[in-house]
Amino acid sequence: MSVKEYQPDHNRQPEPTNWRVEAVPSSHFPLIQRFYQAHYKSARVKSHDLVWQLLLNNQRVAVMRLLPIGSDWLLSGLVVDSAMRRKGLAAHLLNQALTQYSSDCYLFCDASLTPLYRKSGFTGVNPDSLPTELRGRFHTYRRAQTSLVAMFRPTP
Repeated sequence: MSVKEYQPDHNRQPEPTNWRVEAVPSSHFPLIQRFYQAHYKSARVKSHDLVWQLLLNNQRVAVMRLLPIGSDWLLSGLVVDSAMRRKGLAAHLLNQALTQYSSDCYLFCDASLTPLYRKSGFTGVNPDSLPTELRGRFHTYRRAQTSLVAMFRPTP
């Protein structure tokens, strides 16, 4: 069964029973890259990424990547189809995917997105207290995006 890009019905709120969260095999990464190109052009899938998707009625509506950094994870590239935003899909994808791992998870996001991530158990963290592998990366990214903040979700 193939996965199609979502064609929204703007008059309906998605029912949670129609949602499915699953890991994406690397053989499907070109489809994920196409989703990113349609909804967030700067995101890129790399061969070592762990990619998760949320399907609604067997159609891809949200994607996220987890990058292994030392013994932790860096959440990157959480993107929801623009027609499906503000419906709880990002939080559902995050919570379902992150329960599969027993390591801490970090992310870097624009300050305006912190309420979204707080709903999924992330808290703000001082960039200077980030693990060494993440600290340099954060400061590099922050040069280009001054409103960037670091967040952390401990192992459940």
